[in-house]
Amino acid sequence: MAVVKYPLFFEESYMPYIWGGRRLETMLGKRLPASGIYAESWEISTRREGESKIRNGAFAGKTLTELVAAYPHALLGENVVQKYGAQFPLLVKFLDVSQPLSVQVHPDDAAAQRLENERFGKTEGWYVLHAEENAELIYGLRPGVTREQFAAAARKDTEGVLQRLPAKTGDFFFLRAGTVHASLGGMLIYEVQQNSNTTYRIFDWNRVDNQGKGRPLHVEKALEVIDYNVHTPPPPGEWQQEQQNRFRYLTRNEYFIMTERTIAQRHLFPPALQSFRIVTILQGTGVLRTESFQQEIMRGNSFLLPADLPEAVCEGELHFIETQMV
Repeated sequence: MAVVKYPLFFEESYMPYIWGGRRLETMLGKRLPASGIYAESWEISTRREGESKIRNGAFAGKTLTELVAAYPHALLGENVVQKYGAQFPLLVKFLDVSQPLSVQVHPDDAAAQRLENERFGKTEGWYVLHAEENAELIYGLRPGVTREQFAAAARKDTEGVLQRLPAKTGDFFFLRAGTVHASLGGMLIYEVQQNSNTTYRIFDWNRVDNQGKGRPLHVEKALEVIDYNVHTPPPPGEWQQEQQNRFRYLTRNEYFIMTERTIAQRHLFPPALQSFRIVTILQGTGVLRTESFQQEIMRGNSFLLPADLPEAVCEGELHFIETQMV
């Protein structure tokens, strides 16, 4: 019998970073505060900076951290507990990149432990929900750039060594830890990442706050963790037909699997047992059902299917991303 008997929905946490805007509200229907700019909506998180509270059912009001601690096997799944113990391994969010992100890089697991005494590095996947015309991002370094060349450029001409790529709605970019990257603005992004908030800024476009102060840079640490051989993203898988529905694997890496699905009428989520699943609706409306649960779902909704939950079904014309652990 399932311990956590139903799909979990959460209260979002909104982050007012300087590169944000209001598209989390205007394009995703998030209920932002009345004024100000907001860059991120943390959908599912156990981090103290933006901890998720459950908003439905018997566990309403409890944090995801509390539930993981109380029911690790039932919630996370056997494989996840074997690898990570009673720790939630992901952070899921939307990004409103109205202005360019800082040029940045994240450490892998080993570097995060060595440099920050943290468990997780930060490998991530970006799905572009919306991109303005001529939108671009930085992805890796130009071929042939060495650590020494990058170190010199980071202090005077960072842009000259960076690889720029076009970005359009529906694109996916896998960002393994160590990849130098930045969205250059005009994008709404769905992000799945390891449970880390460690970012090493290399260049921040000479921006300053209301007091004339720039955000700190972390060039020396960045030099330690950059992968100097990353220039282009691995492509997602080909679309496959599944009766009336379609799916493709966006990434199947050593940490998580992201699957993009389009549903004509109905999709079954079978029991998982080995890993929880996170589903985020990108487009459409429908209904999520289990034997004892029913909830309307729509664009911008994210929910968690516990590992020991019996099968669930979604009905409706839907486009979503499903994520589970390896």
